[in-house]
Amino acid sequence: MLSGCDMKSIRYMLLHELQHYRHKDSLSNIFLCLARVIYWFHPVVLLALKEIRADKERACDSSVLQMLPSEEYICYGNTLINFAEKLSSPAFLWAHGMGGGMKQMKKRILNIAGYRGQTKWQSLREKCIFALILLFFLESAARMPVYASQDFAALPPSRMTASVDLSTFFEGYDGCFALYDSRENQWLLYNKKQCAQRTAPESTYKIYSALLGLENKIITPDSTFMAWDGRPHAIGQWNKDQTLASAMQDSVNWYFQELDKRAGTEAMKEFYAGLGYGNQDFSNDSSSLWLGSSLKISAIEQVELLRKLYHNEYHFSPENIQAVQNSIKLEEKPGGTLYGKTGTGNIDGENRNGWFIGYVETAQNTYFFATNIHSEANAGGQAASSITLEILREWGIF
Repeated sequence: MLSGCDMKSIRYMLLHELQHYRHKDSLSNIFLCLARVIYWFHPVVLLALKEIRADKERACDSSVLQMLPSEEYICYGNTLINFAEKLSSPAFLWAHGMGGGMKQMKKRILNIAGYRGQTKWQSLREKCIFALILLFFLESAARMPVYASQDFAALPPSRMTASVDLSTFFEGYDGCFALYDSRENQWLLYNKKQCAQRTAPESTYKIYSALLGLENKIITPDSTFMAWDGRPHAIGQWNKDQTLASAMQDSVNWYFQELDKRAGTEAMKEFYAGLGYGNQDFSNDSSSLWLGSSLKISAIEQVELLRKLYHNEYHFSPENIQAVQNSIKLEEKPGGTLYGKTGTGNIDGENRNGWFIGYVETAQNTYFFATNIHSEANAGGQAASSITLEILREWGIF
């Protein structure tokens, strides 16, 4: 194959093959061959593999040209043309050919003809662009859970997140706790994976159902009364007329179901899409889609929504925001005020999904939190509330 070749042509060929060695192309070709074996039937994959091989050849050509003086570019191109037929088919699948098909060869010759040496400024610019792209993807990866899907939410940026061990507070429960410290701009997470996992919001949903009713003028801050229709309910406090304050305190389902009904499905979808509420799955059109049904949300999303609601980042009516905040105000102490809402998922008579979400407002700081627990029994909102208050007390927050 090399008979009749002059030393200059042999030098060009060796330089080209050395670039393949330097780029470790033989190793990458093994994976390309495996992909070809697995996806032998897929035309798009086969086309992509062909283009990858062609790009490798052009990259090696550019590397060789970078080492040669400009007056030798034509000689190098002529070497490719002279040896295209001889070296177009490598002996092994993972080896490299210096030649190639006519279409590929034409592209390589055009690449050589139009080659211009890279300046230091161009090299620096490309490295900076690559570094920025790499940082973007690393940041995006850090925000995504390992099992990313509709059932999981994105994690906060890793630089703002710290894991804490609260296992002693969750004995007997499969649970998680998420807290956002406004002043420190830091997240504290217990059981990070479960903090990102979405589950039914249960009655914590009522915070936003109330806001939906207020924003759609179904109720107003000064007039939240709703008459009981006379149908009996198992919980005695539900069997009477309600206001927003009483309905939130006693978690009266029918009050918030009526708000949703009057607002209508399309208004609900638009409203919760604007909030970015959980998975925004309204495929179950029942009046109880937030009770162990299609609509789901994670602890991290609960905290983030509360933070945005507190700062009114959604630009709702300030009077409506205040009305909702007043309805979830639980306790006031000299050191701070506690706001919150529980939620309980009951299956076959057993409380199996418990929530307590809210925030503590102090003179110096505001802490937003969400606790979620699961168990075969006794995992309700009150249990989640007790765990949360123990943690807040232990940390000196409330």
